[in-house]
Amino acid sequence: MTIKKLFDPSKNINRSIEKVITYGVSQEARLKSEISEYVVTDSIDQQFENLLLKMEAAMDIGGENEVGVWVSGFYGSGKSSFTKYLGLAFDDRITIDGVPFIQHLQDRLKRQQTKSLLSNVG
Repeated sequence: MTIKKLFDPSKNINRSIEKVITYGVSQEARLKSEISEYVVTDSIDQQFENLLLKMEAAMDIGGENEVGVWVSGFYGSGKSSFTKYLGLAFDDRITIDGVPFIQHLQDRLKRQQTKSLLSNVG
């Protein structure tokens, strides 16, 4: 077996892949490619849920303007993707093929509770 056979055959493995996620880049075609390849592990799903629960609790007590979050991790751990996609999900002007970005992110999430929290907080 060759390594090439391990990859999704519908994706060109020789295409250019961005090394770093850039917040300001939001061309629809590029976002579509990024989010379609975003792999939400169990750990990432849990981190989304933890953050969204805290944001929901802050909003429930009227502190929606007081929420601050520090995202830390090693280089390449997914901090930029995590924060970019969460921020885009909260911006109802961002769509891909006419579908709000929040729905694309929800499609990548694993647990229904995390998906519901994203809708409630967003």
